[in-house]
Amino acid sequence: MDVSSRVLEGQDGVLISVSGEFDVHTAGQVRDEFSEAESLTPVPTVITVELSEVTFMDSTGLGVLIGALGRATAREGRIVLAHPTSRVLRLLALTGMDGRFEIVSAPA
Repeated sequence: MDVSSRVLEGQDGVLISVSGEFDVHTAGQVRDEFSEAESLTPVPTVITVELSEVTFMDSTGLGVLIGALGRATAREGRIVLAHPTSRVLRLLALTGMDGRFEIVSAPA
C-alpha cells in the first residue's frame, strides 16, 4: 500500500492518495494521513481521497472513511471520494454508504 497527502494550493483542501490494498493491515496509514490533514491550521474544508489505484478495500478501510466523514461533518467540512474503483464502489453500495459520501468519478 502507498498513501500520501498534499495541501491543494489555492484551495482550502487536502488530497490524500491511496493505492494498493486498503484493509485491516494498512488502514492505520490512511488514518494517520487523515489525522495530519485534520491537524492543519486552518483545518481544510475539503479532504479529497483519490481511490483510483485501490485494488481492495475491506470494512476496516471503510471504517476509516466513515470516521473521517463524521469528523468532517462535525466541523462543516466535506470528504470527497475521487475515482473509486469498481470494487470500492461495490463495497460502498453494499453498505449503503454510497449515498453518504460525495463521489466524483472519472469522466466517461
